[in-house]
Amino acid sequence: MKLIELSWVWALLLLGCSHQAPIGYSQQGQALAYDNLWQSWETANGEIFNQGSLTAAHKTLPFGTLVKVTNLDSGTSVIVRINDRGPFDGGQVIMMSLKAYGEIASAKNGETPVRIEVVR
Repeated sequence: MKLIELSWVWALLLLGCSHQAPIGYSQQGQALAYDNLWQSWETANGEIFNQGSLTAAHKTLPFGTLVKVTNLDSGTSVIVRINDRGPFDGGQVIMMSLKAYGEIASAKNGETPVRIEVVR
């Protein structure tokens, strides 16, 4: 490749990496917890999934985005970091590690109505 072509490739890569979600962006829907079978699998950003971390999956928010997840029934909340893609069913807007989900609801609940808000 020519040097000029490589410059354009690097510029496009850097632009793609700088995308950030707007602080304050919010969305409502259902949250659920990852099933234990995903423990130690690779997430979409390349990390190894850990049920004991405060992480979550979202369909479109950039990796590394910090999101406040608030249970609409109880008012409890937790901040999670987006490191995976999903969920891809119905009205679910976020899929959380068991530790994160346990901060706002019982894993026995299945799904919980939440509001998510980008904090960073």
